[in-house]
Amino acid sequence: MLCAHCQRQFTPDNSGLDSPARVWRGRPRQYCSDRCRVQAHRARQRAQGVPRPTTKSADPQRELLHDAREVARDLVAAAAAARSALAAAASSIYGLLRRTFEAGSREILLVAAQDEFVAPTQWFEPELI
Repeated sequence: MLCAHCQRQFTPDNSGLDSPARVWRGRPRQYCSDRCRVQAHRARQRAQGVPRPTTKSADPQRELLHDAREVARDLVAAAAAARSALAAAASSIYGLLRRTFEAGSREILLVAAQDEFVAPTQWFEPELI
């Protein structure tokens, strides 16, 4: 059988199926692939004068509002991530300095207090002042 779009020879039975064990149901295929089927559909639409759908909204104000909402969501997520990072950093540094102070050392005990960076013993939450 010939493809209705590209005129290539193909077999309509089980063509395009992922497994040859599956049986094709319905009417026989007219196109050799989904790509040819879509291209033929678009050619028919152009011949009929149907405009292609656009991805942009017809209302520019609505599009701006949508973009502003997306930016606001991104800012909220970034602020939450920054808050969490600040809490982890402050808690880890406090644990490091507390261990150094308790040991009475004049040098920062990075190796001795390395578990404070993984799981701080005291957690500080940032708050707005």
